[in-house]
Amino acid sequence: MSPKTTPRCPYCQKPKPTQRAVNQHVFASKSCYAAWQDTLSKQYDVAPPLGPKRKTPPTMTTSESDSEDDINAGDHFEIPPDSPPASKRARVEEVEDE
Repeated sequence: MSPKTTPRCPYCQKPKPTQRAVNQHVFASKSCYAAWQDTLSKQYDVAPPLGPKRKTPPTMTTSESDSEDDINAGDHFEIPPDSPPASKRARVEEVEDE
């Protein structure tokens, strides 16, 4: 049986208690996250983003704004209250003899 190894960040070598903690560390650390992205781009030949992310949505045309009424039509739908769940116990009904 091999000795248990402590999970470490592959970019900065910081030890972490679990592999999940390593994954969370890489996502939270700017330098490790950048190194991870660099590794992915080299491994999968991913191109960098073409430009800055759009901060404002594109303007809508008249036909798009007209269809928005249809999109919001379900917003006023009220969900009926749930009926109590049926009992899973067996029941015996008494029937009078004829």
